[in-house]
Parts: sequence; structure tokens; C-alpha cells
Amino acid sequence: MLLAGTLFIIVFWILPSLNSNTYTQALFIIFGIVENVFYYSLFARRFHDVGKSGWYAAWMFFRVVNITVFIYFLFARSKTEGNKYGPNIRDQDIFFHVVFGA
Repeated sequence: MLLAGTLFIIVFWILPSLNSNTYTQALFIIFGIVENVFYYSLFARRFHDVGKSGWYAAWMFFRVVNITVFIYFLFARSKTEGNKYGPNIRDQDIFFHVVFGA
């Protein structure tokens, strides 16, 4: 996600700023909105993993809170039992642990 965002900034923001074009800026805004929809949906899923409401993802609109919550969820452990969104994937297969190092 970080690599894709960096490439997007280089291709659609830095390079077009050398030759300003309103179509490129509009494309940048549209892509940014679509990217944020996926970004916030991933955060909502992570909140579900730790047993919180997905609406807490709305706090991600505030940058200081965003960074703090991101660091917290980077190290937070999921609930050991499944939730209404599905079973705990840590209990499913050793393949997951080997491939993803979890």
C-alpha cells in the first residue's frame, strides 16, 4: 500500500506539476478518493478483528489520531475466538504462519 501510494504521488502529482494540467489533477483527486475508500474499509476490518465497531475507522480522518491508531493496531493482537465477520485465521492453517510469518 505504501509503495503504491508513493508511485501514485510520483506519477500523478510530481511529474504533472512540471506541466500543470487540470485533467491530471482531477484524475489525482478521483483516484485519491477511491484509494481512501479501500483504506478505510481495511481499517474497519481490522477494528472488527479486535472486537471493535467498524465505525471507529472514521477516526482515521484525523491525521494525529490516524498515526496513533495505526501504530496501536500494528501491534494489537486479534481476538482468539472468531467474531461475526468470520473465524480467526490464525487457527486455520500452518501455511498462513509459514508464508506470512504471523
